[in-house]
Amino acid sequence: MDADAIMTLLPRISEPPLIAAEVLRMDPADLVQVGVFIAEQLVPKSLQAGYQEQQPD
Repeated sequence: MDADAIMTLLPRISEPPLIAAEVLRMDPADLVQVGVFIAEQLVPKSLQAGYQEQQPD
């Protein structure tokens, strides 16, 4: 996961918009969680169904 890419993208897609300094102060675990969420949103719908079926309960 590219933290620099997340830090570039997050201020552009967050509401209210986060400024770069706020993103830099984020806890690393929160930054990873945001990165996972962003990645999940970029997966095509056709692949999401198969991914969700493979998730452990």
